[in-house]
Amino acid sequence: MMHHGAVAFSGKESGRGRAKRLLLATAVLAAGCGGHGSDSSPPVDTTAGVATQDARAVAERNALLAYRGMLTAYARAGLTADPNGQLLARYAAGSALTTLQTGLAHFRRAGQIIRGEYRSEPVPTDARPLPSPTVVSIMDCLDDRDFLVYTDSGEKVNNIVGGRRLTTATVANRQGDEWKVITIAVQPADIC
Repeated sequence: MMHHGAVAFSGKESGRGRAKRLLLATAVLAAGCGGHGSDSSPPVDTTAGVATQDARAVAERNALLAYRGMLTAYARAGLTADPNGQLLARYAAGSALTTLQTGLAHFRRAGQIIRGEYRSEPVPTDARPLPSPTVVSIMDCLDDRDFLVYTDSGEKVNNIVGGRRLTTATVANRQGDEWKVITIAVQPADIC
């Protein structure tokens, strides 16, 4: 049984006849190897796709570093409820910085601090514009069950409880390699 594209040779052919059939077979196989529509189209450049993926991966990594840095800075500032902590401004700007500072100022006025540990699992959900993103969206299920509010004297404030909170943030690179969280929204406990 012959398969498509296979060529059979008879043992009785002359050398000249065999050569003609060999040339014909080579031409048929060469024409068949290109497949349909493979005339003289240029090869596809996959390096642009790889470069876009690499740029996105770098942007996402930098955005996650800024987001995690912001959470760490907030936890440190929370120990004294210092809304003017310089570390916050290193990782946050715009409305995100304002939100964090406003919260810390509220705690300070009430004679309260924040202490303990939080758990975070941030994931990038979008990066734009391509091919070189400067804005990355992040989603997190921030667990603050052990990151609670206390009085200055160290007593737990009972009416403020922690939980797993759906948190979204936007991180932007506005000046070269300076990635900062520019928006943050934290949902009520047990949303995620």
